Amino acid sequence: YPEMAKLAGAIPKIVFAGDDQGFKVTPEQIEDALTPATKLLILNSPSNPTGCLYDRAEMEAIMELAIRKNILVMSDEIYEYLLYDDSVHHRPASFCREAQDRVITVSGFSKTFSMTGWRLGTLVANPTIGKAVANLQSQTSSNATTFAQYGALAAVQNWEDSMKAVNEMLVHFDRRRLLLLDGLNAISGIECLRSQGAFYLFPKVSFFGLSSEEFSGQLLEQEKVAVVSGHAFGADGYIRLSYATSDEIIQKGLSRLEEFCSNL
Repeated sequence: YPEMAKLAGAIPKIVFAGDDQGFKVTPEQIEDALTPATKLLILNSPSNPTGCLYDRAEMEAIMELAIRKNILVMSDEIYEYLLYDDSVHHRPASFCREAQDRVITVSGFSKTFSMTGWRLGTLVANPTIGKAVANLQSQTSSNATTFAQYGALAAVQNWEDSMKAVNEMLVHFDRRRLLLLDGLNAISGIECLRSQGAFYLFPKVSFFGLSSEEFSGQLLEQEKVAVVSGHAFGADGYIRLSYATSDEIIQKGLSRLEEFCSNL
């Protein structure tokens, strides 16, 4: 997101929310970060990298602020169907007409339908913004590749079968989520919150006295385990792990991570 903002000539400002607040920013934090130049707030729920999910009251409070301050909201909802523990996803554009007019809802097919790499996204916005985006899109990538469009069309036209397959996939994701969560919290010095969506966990590793980048680099070099450093998300002291892999690989990764941490 920061690089996209810079490309558009904007100055990105990250509002940090740590595990002590469930990785969720508050309306008060957002309001404190606003300036007269603020045009857009970007929200991602369920979140990459944390897996956190805003409940309806939290999302409504943020939208009330956006309406009051006359700013747009880009709601990244690409993980909306990857939910656990009976969690519910709330779409801010659905709250009221004012919200509908100022929310830009973006999503895609790569996560829910395992179309990774096909890069087919969706955007819903008011007509003025939608037309501007379409004009820009037509002059950059022209159009989405044909086979990806057919794949997405099949998923939408066979929605009941598609969601049945997604729910079967979630059974495995959920098992792996808990396997990874329990394994991480069993390692001395690591703390990890239980995610509610997506397929990531975002454990805190600041106990070891290394920056996220140092921790990630040394882990890769010494144990051949690749994680994403939290600094890439504006959150030093954390690392991102994905459980969109096999149980065997998760267990092997946990074993190597525990060995690495025990020697720090």
